[in-house]
Parts: sequence; structure tokens; C-alpha cells
Amino acid sequence: MLQAKEFERFLRKPSLLSEELESMKEGDLVVIDEIQKVPQLLDEIHSLIHRKKIRFILSGSSPRKLIRSGANLLGGRALKKTLFPLVSAEIPDQEF
Repeated sequence: MLQAKEFERFLRKPSLLSEELESMKEGDLVVIDEIQKVPQLLDEIHSLIHRKKIRFILSGSSPRKLIRSGANLLGGRALKKTLFPLVSAEIPDQEF
């Protein structure tokens, strides 16, 4: 959702996600970054999980926007994982 063109497309018509993923099969994986920018996509994702059994990795930097907007939080269908930033000891051969 970082590319303005993609952001605008899905913001105007969230159902495009279902249309574009219609040919995917059960167990296929889709990754969407910055999902909080278009919370309406969560309804489409919920439907795709239920209908097609597609798996999703959704990431974003601000869950507060999703919570405030009353977005579908995929209750019972999602696991929350927190990724913390790397520290210098975890990056080999780098000078800081």
C-alpha cells in the first residue's frame, strides 16, 4: 500500500482484491504491507479466508488506525506477531 497508484485503486474499490485473487487456490499465500492504510480490505480478506482458504500475512506500522476505524480485526482468524527492530549484534559484517 506504499505505492500511491495501488493505494488509490484499493481505496476507491476494495473489492478489487477479491477480483485479483480469484484464481488463487486453497493454501496460497498473499502478503500485504501497510494494511492500516486501507482498512476496508480486511472485509475482503475475511471473505477470502472463509471462501477460498487463502492465507495472508498482513503487516503495518500502526494498529491504532485499524482499531479506531472500527475495521474488521479478523477475530479468531488471525494471529498477532510482533517483530522488533534488529540490533547491531544481529547484523553481521556491518559497521555502525
